[in-house]
Amino acid sequence: MIELREMATGMAALAVAFNREVDAHVAEVYHTVLGPRLDAAGWQRAVRRALEAESFFPPPAVLLRYGASEGLPQARAVEFYDAIVSCFERGEGLGPREVSERYGTAAMEAFCAAGGNRAFAWCEPRDEPFRRKAFVQGWVETVAVDPALALPPGEAKLALPAVEEPDRHEAARILGGIADRAGRRP
Repeated sequence: MIELREMATGMAALAVAFNREVDAHVAEVYHTVLGPRLDAAGWQRAVRRALEAESFFPPPAVLLRYGASEGLPQARAVEFYDAIVSCFERGEGLGPREVSERYGTAAMEAFCAAGGNRAFAWCEPRDEPFRRKAFVQGWVETVAVDPALALPPGEAKLALPAVEEPDRHEAARILGGIADRAGRRP
């Protein structure tokens, strides 16, 4: 998890590069989405890749994709595989839902591709390499379709900060401004 203070330098770099003002509300929205799902290295990688590849200020989804893809996908898949096997060796039975909650959607898809709970609860030593290969292949294929699926799930938070509803007069003023911009006044 990345702290808001750690994100400040990257947000400032993005603001300067894309000529966009970043106020406290924008920073809070980005932190709410990205904070629980990226670490400091992932955030730095996301900022660097956005600066290298983007023409406009990137939304959080783009930064998540840039921050998520690191190293060889096979190596990351093996890390998740080993973590899941370790849970089963400790006697913690995991189903697809628990795998998804702990390790993300790609790990859940790979878990199912490798045989699911039945294959992980008991596996003959001679069959373990095949289970591992099926898991890694499933994880890599899933991440190739959408790199964001490689991310472990973050806390379920709203992407937008809470805002007070306008009163009747404020709503009329806002709607009047929109109508003026559209060239017609009600």
